[in-house]
Amino acid sequence: MLLSAKPQLFIITGSNGAGKSTFKQVLLPPDFSELDIFDGDIYYTRKSIEFYQKYKSSKEAKKLAEESLEEHFLELIDEHIKEQRHFAYEGHFTGHGAWKVPERFKKAGFKIHLVFCGLNNVIKSVQRVDIRVKKGGFHVPPLAIENNFYGNAQ
Repeated sequence: MLLSAKPQLFIITGSNGAGKSTFKQVLLPPDFSELDIFDGDIYYTRKSIEFYQKYKSSKEAKKLAEESLEEHFLELIDEHIKEQRHFAYEGHFTGHGAWKVPERFKKAGFKIHLVFCGLNNVIKSVQRVDIRVKKGGFHVPPLAIENNFYGNAQ
């Protein structure tokens, strides 16, 4: 990997079902193709299963998985900023709070790259997620898909 004098942050965002996870490695510049990209959806799903197997409660598993995801993501952010290491993650920009992460990196001297993957309409987004679920992928409720679709567009 080419080491830039300035650390880089890559954020891959966009509609559910638009191909963020499928194409994430090729969405980065070639010099960064080996960079690990944090995918909160995958982390959350793994943790939900782990906590469900332990506690046998979907509600508790979801709550603990959300808490674990937030804690782990913040640890990754702190670690990469402190060590001035390149970082990449998938995320949605559905509210003002989502901009706090890139602001922290920018304040720490990182160059920010925002990569957007979109679809023409929310119906297509719902359909693509349904196809993903039928192939064993993770489910996202239609209301969350709509929120992500329109939230990312603002």
